[in-house]
Amino acid sequence: MDTIAEAAALPAALQRARPELLLIEAGLFAQEAIPEALLPRVLVFGAWPAGARQPAGLDACACLGDEIGESALRLAFDCALGCPRQHASRCAVDACELRRSLLPATGLGLSGRELEVFRRLGTGAPPREIAAALGLSVKTVEHYRARIKQKLGLRDSRELLEFAVLWLRGLATRPSPLRAC
Repeated sequence: MDTIAEAAALPAALQRARPELLLIEAGLFAQEAIPEALLPRVLVFGAWPAGARQPAGLDACACLGDEIGESALRLAFDCALGCPRQHASRCAVDACELRRSLLPATGLGLSGRELEVFRRLGTGAPPREIAAALGLSVKTVEHYRARIKQKLGLRDSRELLEFAVLWLRGLATRPSPLRAC
């Protein structure tokens, strides 16, 4: 494993070494322009600098905050190294074991079963398919959908589906308060 001290040396080191996995500090990832073709799978650690955003078009397999524990870090390494993709660019959360495992489920206020139904809704699964997969009746799945909509403050099934898809792909953590009337 190589350690790079200067940001300017990173692209050349990636070109030379062609690593399977890059563990990079968030501030460096936010400021350094790394050509997408050079990026392997990427784990970002630390806090994003104030006002900084992840570079457009470049995705990290996961953004690991400062508070991540050793077991979660090992899981992140194992999942990232076991991924069949060459790099994380354009990798949807719903296709990635690591990203799914790190989704902030607790912030939604859903029970475990509601979260299972919500995740499956985000994949586009219809209630009948969700019911069969979870061993529930369709009526029970519809009941969970209604409770999820209520807990998240969503008006209808369309809003629920849209938010579930965005959440599952890591593009939203809360429903938007700016919805059309």
